[in-house]
Parts: sequence; C-alpha cells; structure tokens
Amino acid sequence: MRPNDVESRIKVGESFLNLGRLPEALATLRLCTAADPLNMEANDFLGITQNLLGDRAGALASLSRTPEIASDQWTSADLLVAQFYNDVITREEFERHAETEYVQPILGQYLYALVDHPDPRQRDPEYVLNRIERDAVILSTLRWPGTVEIVARIRLEDWAGAIEAFEKRFKPQFLMLVTPLSYEFMRTLVYAHLGRENEARQAYRRGMLAWEDWTRDQTALWERSDAMRWRRAAEAALEKK
Repeated sequence: MRPNDVESRIKVGESFLNLGRLPEALATLRLCTAADPLNMEANDFLGITQNLLGDRAGALASLSRTPEIASDQWTSADLLVAQFYNDVITREEFERHAETEYVQPILGQYLYALVDHPDPRQRDPEYVLNRIERDAVILSTLRWPGTVEIVARIRLEDWAGAIEAFEKRFKPQFLMLVTPLSYEFMRTLVYAHLGRENEARQAYRRGMLAWEDWTRDQTALWERSDAMRWRRAAEAALEKK
C-alpha cells in the first residue's frame, strides 16, 4: 500500500476487525485516524474495536469525533451503543431506540448491548428474550440472535436454556458482537454450571489454544476485552468444580 493511502488502510483495519484480530485492527485504524483525524469510517471501526477490547471511554471518544457518525444510519447505532455503555443515555432511553428498530443488524447491536452492559443493573435480558421471541419469524434465518440469546440466558443463569441455544440455534455470527475467542469460554461457563465437567474442560482447552495463538505477545491489549471477561468467568466456574 502507498504510505498515505488511508482508504486502503481502513479496509485492512476493517478486515482485521471482522476476523477478530483486534490488536492489529487497533494499530491499523489508529494510523488511519492519525493521518485523517475526522475520517468517519476510520473512527467508526476504531470505536467498535475499542469497545470489544473493553476501552469504553475510548470507543465513545472515537465515535464522537466526527459529526458524520451521528448523522449516518449505520454508524449512529455504534455511537448510541457507546453512549449507553458509558451511561450517557439511560437504559430506558436506549430501549426506546431498540423498540422501534427493525433494521436487523442494528437491532442485533442494540439487543446485545442490553445483555452486555458493564453494569449488570443496566442489562435487561428478559426484554431481549421477549423481543427475539416476538420477532422469531423475521429473525429465523439470521445468525446473531443465537449469540444474543445465549448471553441473555447466561445473564439469567438459565444454563439449560443457554446450552439448548448453543446446541440447536448457534452458528458463529457475521455481525461482530462478540470476539470469536469468547465462544469456547462461554461454552465452558455453561457446561461447568450444568455439571458437565469433562465437556467444560474440553471447551476450556480449545479456548486456551485459540487464546495463546491469537494473543501471543499482545496479552496486555486483551486484558479488558470481552474474551478475557468470558475467560475469567469460565475459570471461576471451573474452580468451583
């Protein structure tokens, strides 16, 4: 790539993000915003990456940097999620947006945020499950509802429902709601709570093999990530066995 070819580098950063290669996405997109600070795409993808890495304040700053993000249908959803995670807007305000949203990828973002807010008091897994059930026919061909349902049931400690969703409805989703490294740790957590210790430990080993391959010498960047949070929850569940 040419040194100043920002648009090509944004595409590379987006590709890293969609693959779950978050440190590479972060480094690439920071180069893009350094070269073009108000570039809408670069700041949007940077904000999404920062959010997955657990840098909630950084994500909000990136997504607030250029007014075009707030005025675009797709990127404004990323901004709204960042505002919710940072308590700029209340859960009630956020749910009003979810209630009137029927663009499926955007709805997926909103529903996932309602089960993944860093403050458990701001989550609403019951609403999320009701919405998925209400729109079951419309959502039946999509992959992301399986992921959202699993996390909602985990939040409710409905371990049997979570494993049923894993086994019957889950497929890795294309919408980057969750870092791919998270899934085996989620499985570990659910299996452990169901007393299926062998399956839990097998899932954990698979998760750790992927973790070691993906993080390597970049573990500090993953410390606050969603994958690390699921890993810690999985390890805590295993320790109780």
